Amino acid sequence: MLSLGCVYLGDDQLFLCQDNDGDTLFTITSTQNARGLIGLELLTSSTPSIKDLVFSMRVPIWTDPLAIFDVMARGLRYCQRRLGGVLVNEVGEAITEAVGKEQIKAIVAQLGKFGLQPGEDSVLMLFD
Repeated sequence: MLSLGCVYLGDDQLFLCQDNDGDTLFTITSTQNARGLIGLELLTSSTPSIKDLVFSMRVPIWTDPLAIFDVMARGLRYCQRRLGGVLVNEVGEAITEAVGKEQIKAIVAQLGKFGLQPGEDSVLMLFD
């Protein structure tokens, strides 16, 4: 994850993947334990055994959430090459990146029904 440019927060045991301004684009956690944390012992092992990683982003706060998703997807593909695994949704069903993009479009459309656009001030007040 450090190779992706993510920052490991040891106290919180998660990774923040940030832009050049320090804004968090997405986070990486794990459900391998009850608290969703990635323990340092897993990361320093020569053969890491991380059973799952959770990549998450807050769609409403970005003016172009699909672009952020593309950055996150590159990170996901990198982790798949290094650690193996498949992309699944929140209920454990295998999905594709295309499905993930459609989900983001649906969230943006839902915001639009209320006259809101991702990344605008009123949305930031609600979701940030």
